[in-house]
This record gives sequence, C-alpha cells and structure tokens, in this order.
Amino acid sequence: VAKARAAFTDVRKALRGRKEIRYGLFYPARLRITHQDEDKEFVDPQKAMDYVKKILPATEIEG
Repeated sequence: VAKARAAFTDVRKALRGRKEIRYGLFYPARLRITHQDEDKEFVDPQKAMDYVKKILPATEIEG
C-alpha cells in the first residue's frame, strides 16, 4: 500500500500550492483531482500525470 501511494508523489508535487486545483489521496491508493468543478479519480500515477500535464502549462510542472 505504501509503495502504491508513494507512486503519486511526483503528481502531488506538481499540484502542490495550486489554488485552482484540489487533490486528495484516498485509501488504498486513489488520487482525486478537482479542477474547474470536475472530479477525476486515478489509480494509475502515469494517467494522473498525463491529466495534470493536460490541465497545466508545461512550464509550470515540476518533477
């Protein structure tokens, strides 16, 4: 469980400090991202990062 949750670290770093985006990590390893009143839930860290890259300009993504 810990490894699965840790796999979302880069995605969470990219989202940290963004006032327009809310996110949360739910048990066992699901990341929910809320952007413009739309919720998306991910169990795959790569799909989550692909979504983040789509909603944020590339220059703003760290990691």
